[in-house]
Formats: sequence, structure tokens, C-alpha cells
Amino acid sequence: MQMQPSLPNPGSNFSLEDAHERGAIIFQTLGSCVPGLTFKAVRVIWPHPSSVEFWYGGDAIDGYELIEKLEGPLDYRKAAEVFESSEALQLPDAYFVEMKIKGLSGLWKEVILIAMNEELSWITEHLLSLNNRQLKQFRKANGPLMRGTRFNHTLLSQVTEIMQEKVVQADMGFSTFAELFKKSSAGKSLSLAELQQDLEVWIKKAKVRQKKLEREQERIRQKQERLLLPYRPDIEFVLKNLEQYANFDDFTPHQLQRNLERFLKEYILANHSLPNQTLYVFRWGVYIRQYQYRFAFTNKTRAIIRQGSKSEEKEITAVGSIDFKTIRKDLK
Repeated sequence: MQMQPSLPNPGSNFSLEDAHERGAIIFQTLGSCVPGLTFKAVRVIWPHPSSVEFWYGGDAIDGYELIEKLEGPLDYRKAAEVFESSEALQLPDAYFVEMKIKGLSGLWKEVILIAMNEELSWITEHLLSLNNRQLKQFRKANGPLMRGTRFNHTLLSQVTEIMQEKVVQADMGFSTFAELFKKSSAGKSLSLAELQQDLEVWIKKAKVRQKKLEREQERIRQKQERLLLPYRPDIEFVLKNLEQYANFDDFTPHQLQRNLERFLKEYILANHSLPNQTLYVFRWGVYIRQYQYRFAFTNKTRAIIRQGSKSEEKEITAVGSIDFKTIRKDLK
């Protein structure tokens, strides 16, 4: 099998017409993000028998630059994924008004152009969650994603409302199109209108669940408050006289007290008493004068420590301890 020649090296001249005749898919446009200035932009998908190249060109560079290369024959689904994940290949919305495409039409032209649009590329993941048969059915049920080189903003606004608002309200925030349609009565038709109807039902159910959860959380909070009420004077005594019972001086009082109060409440709720043994205090910096605290009944523990841009789990030694045996005696 004869290999098709690749595009010329960056900086050299070549004919887009010649490239197209050799099998390349050409996206060529003029656009502007600045009033009075217009820039040329070119994107090329160059398929070979055993690989596919993705090229970038335009006024920003001299010639053309290879951005991505995939092994294997041209797969439009994988091509869309390349544009979705590559900021270098994407273009602002203003560049699509004058877009001219050679070598590609129909459904995959629409999907790839959405992936190429830096404002719409997030939709690509949801479209590609559908298999090829479902994608065709989705387009048949809801209309084309584009009309010529103009995006179908009515349809895309509906998609945006569903995926960024309705899905969150229905407590299904990380679902893809495929997952939503699988749960929906629109699983065969793939109609967004039918999916919207199901979402309204799911949203009502989510609101009922949320209210029930809030009532349960309030019930638990009130129960915990009742359990903690007899111990509040003891907790206040510990926090007020902390330095008297601690064997270390180098700490930030407000941060330590806030974390210790949280620990004591959790301990009391679990054990119905204050600790009656030495409590070891661990501290490490997380920001300027900001510290992470941990408490344990042994003087060593393991923690995730951040150093510069890296985090590493390390064994750390307590910076000191609090004598709860003496505290318990003094409270009697």
C-alpha cells in the first residue's frame, strides 16, 4: 500500500488544495477577537493508512505545526477527542462564521466542529458517550447540531440547560448523555424534549429527598447538641486552660483550639466522656501561619505532607501533648 506524503515541515509553503486532493480534511477560516483585526486559521486532519496527523496553521505561525499524531486509520470519534483535549487546535466562537470545510460533511463534521469550538468543546464528551447508532438517532430526533457552518444554538442551549442546570437539580451531576438516556423513557427516541420531561420528575423527587435529608440532619444535630450539653462546661474549661495542661508553647492558639474543640466533640459523642489519657498533638504547615492539626493517643502518626508542589505521606512525631488525666482530676 502506497503511503500518502505528509504535510511539509513547519515554515515551508504548500497548497491546501493539493493537500485536500491527497486526502487531508481542511478547516480554513478568518476570525477576530479584536475589533479591526482579522486572522487566518487553518486546521488539518491528515489521514494515512497507519496513522492520522493533526496540523495547526494560520497567521500565528509561519507554515504549519504538527500538534498530534494517532496510530491507526482515521476514526472520526478519536479525531473529535483530539480536538476536545487540545487547546492548541481549538478556536474562539467568532472564527466559525467564515469557516470553510473540505473533505468532511454530515454528523461528524458537526461533532468535530463542536470539539474545535473552545466555548462548546465540553459538550463533546456527552455526545461521544453515545455510540454511533445513538448519535445518528440523536441528530434525527433533535435536529442537526449545525446548519451549514452555523451552530444550532437553540439545540445547544437546550443541551447546556440540561447538562449544567437540570442534571444538577436532579442530583445527577456527573451523568453523561448516555447514562441519562439509559435511565430515561427517552432511551430509544433520544429526544431531548422527552428527557426534559423526565428530568422535571427527577428534580421533584430530588427536592423531596433533599428535604428529608435536611430534616434528618437537623434531627441528628439536635440529638448531638443534647448529648454534648452536659459536657460544654468541661470543653470550655479545657480550651480556656489549655496552656496549663499542654507541654508545648509553640502553637497558634485559635487554630489549635478550634481543631481541638472539634476533636473533643467527636470523641464525647463516641465515648460519652472526655479522654482520660495523654492526648498527643501533631501539627504541620499548609500555608503561611496556617497549620493542619491532628490528635491521637500515640506519639507518632502518618500524614500527607506537602512540600512545594509535591505531597508525600510521612511518619511524623507529635509536637507535644495534653494531659487529660490531670484535667479529669481537676474537673472532679
